[in-house]
Amino acid sequence: MSFLNSMVIRNSIHDSVAWSFSNNGMFSVKSFRNNLENFPVEFHSCSSFLWKNLCPPKVEIFAWQLRKGRIMVRDVLVRFSMGNDLSGNCLLCNNGDETIDHLFVHCSWSWKVWNYGMSWWEVMCCPNKSLIDWMDCWIGLSPYTKSLRAWNILFFAVIWTIWEVGNNLIFRGQEAVIEKAVDEVKFRLVWWFKCFGKGNKDLVPKFKL
Repeated sequence: MSFLNSMVIRNSIHDSVAWSFSNNGMFSVKSFRNNLENFPVEFHSCSSFLWKNLCPPKVEIFAWQLRKGRIMVRDVLVRFSMGNDLSGNCLLCNNGDETIDHLFVHCSWSWKVWNYGMSWWEVMCCPNKSLIDWMDCWIGLSPYTKSLRAWNILFFAVIWTIWEVGNNLIFRGQEAVIEKAVDEVKFRLVWWFKCFGKGNKDLVPKFKL
């Protein structure tokens, strides 16, 4: 109320919208950028590779929805009474509720796919407590700066393959085979790097197919 009471109403001046971060009241990108540094912004390292044209747009959107917790896993369907005839168990490992964190990080089947992919860079790692933590630390796990773009593409290839395998299991009755999923990750990694990598194909590890 004290803020409102401090405002002075003048009949001679028309109402207008003004940008308070510039002297003339007009918006400019420069004034926005200069004042952005004055405000605390929560930073996620995921944002540094999420919207960088590393994979098809639908996969980027999927990764963003995944981070926001907007993917319809079994746990979400049951919680919102959209799958009353479903159990919450993960179909890939049948061990634990199928939450986003479980399906993409803690599921033993999914973690095998991650390990196969990371092994091409000779990286070994333990699963994080959540998918967001996993996304935030992903860039820091890359051992080679020159192959960082391919390493980031690997992330998208793995999450999309896990999601596709789960959907094929549910809707098409296809068996979830680790070896087949790994081949899909390899194919997507090489193909997406060719289309979106903007670099030397030799930066992708030499796969033993």
